[in-house]
Amino acid sequence: MQKEQSQFYVGVGMADITPPGNTPLAGFGARDHAGEGVHDPLSARALVMKQGQRTAVIIASDLGGMSLNMVQDVHDAMQSNFGLGLDQVMLNYSHTHAGPLIEARTYAVDRDGNPLKPVEEYVKGLIPAFCNAVQAGFDCLQPADVYWGVGETEIGVCRRAPDEVYKGSFEYANEDKGEYGIMANYPNPKREIDKTVPVIKFVDDKEHIIALLFGAPCHPTTMNFSNYQVSAEYPAAARKILEAEMDGALAIFLQGMGGDIKPRRVAGEKRFRGGTFADVDAVGAQLAQEVKAVIDAGLKPLAVDLNTGFKRVAVPLMQFDRGVYERFGQPDQPEHRQKSARYWMDKLDKGEDLPQTQDLNLSILQLSPDLRFAGVSGELLTFMGWKIKEHLGQESTFPLGYTDGVVAYIPDSSVIKVGGYEVLESALLGRSRPAPFSELIDQTLLDGFDAILSDMASS
Repeated sequence: MQKEQSQFYVGVGMADITPPGNTPLAGFGARDHAGEGVHDPLSARALVMKQGQRTAVIIASDLGGMSLNMVQDVHDAMQSNFGLGLDQVMLNYSHTHAGPLIEARTYAVDRDGNPLKPVEEYVKGLIPAFCNAVQAGFDCLQPADVYWGVGETEIGVCRRAPDEVYKGSFEYANEDKGEYGIMANYPNPKREIDKTVPVIKFVDDKEHIIALLFGAPCHPTTMNFSNYQVSAEYPAAARKILEAEMDGALAIFLQGMGGDIKPRRVAGEKRFRGGTFADVDAVGAQLAQEVKAVIDAGLKPLAVDLNTGFKRVAVPLMQFDRGVYERFGQPDQPEHRQKSARYWMDKLDKGEDLPQTQDLNLSILQLSPDLRFAGVSGELLTFMGWKIKEHLGQESTFPLGYTDGVVAYIPDSSVIKVGGYEVLESALLGRSRPAPFSELIDQTLLDGFDAILSDMASS
């Protein structure tokens, strides 16, 4: 075990967060009615870590994500119940698209256009459930050693159409004019994606496993909008296999930079098909085997030096003039563009100033200078994730999207230049951003992480 002055402690806890079977599901705008039952349960899993005066908590949940306002509510509860600051709690969401709608979304409407609404009593129970999981982790804190390794996964494939399809930020072929629809995903095996699988094992003084933390970068969208049953998707299938071989120890999944990645198993030559639960199990089984391959190859001991940091940054947006909205509002434009244009032009007509920035949460959880997670509160695309990884340290940094909120897709400047669903259309679907991120996003995020590291060094 480690020396007493640097003793590291770990505890784990889990809470059931399975919604009622009739809850509307989040993730796909094409769904037009509420859920039709529960296929498998959802959970929130807490990993509580303590070393000296420093405490850090990871809460990994089978949810699509949260707004920054709801994230703040979670952090407020962590502060009031456990005295934990913003930097000490990292919230990561698997981003299953078979999980519950927990906040109103403009895309979530029934076949008559009426809003699909979250189940209020269920949503009210989420933060108490998170607190219960964290409390359970504190209650079972014990000395631990840490071992880690890194592998690769082949479960994913890029889902962005080839760049030549896009004609800048505003013009695309659509379903009426060509093969590629502006809202659709397409298998693009030629485009590079992240495949990193970090594996971290926490053991007690008898080498018994306390918990296994692992990650992968891939949307849990094996199934498409035709599925109306609640499911934690492939991450749960992988956890189940791993836990069966660990004598009851908890497996905890972290979602990585999966914003432009979808399960390869459901990729055809030109289209993705809607998968089945058998496909979900197969993707999960493949990931579990890849995790076990990392373990079998031998994990190395980690000298723990726990530290955390957090910062909220304001990312500049493109500045659209009224002419852009007038163009988007024309009858020949897709409906979501017309609705967005009307919304923002109405603001302009009232003399209101449109938002010029979008807030994002950035976080770092360091287990050691050799191993740290860098979180971003959005759907982190591969190229932006790689820039963060290179900037903070290729060998030591594992970028995580879907962390401390899911605000938007997070492309880098090269993707913004090309355009596509993740750049423009996704911005127009919501009502928080009047325009996409500007190309200043790269430097804004990297500067934000530098500021976090500076604060961590001085703490």
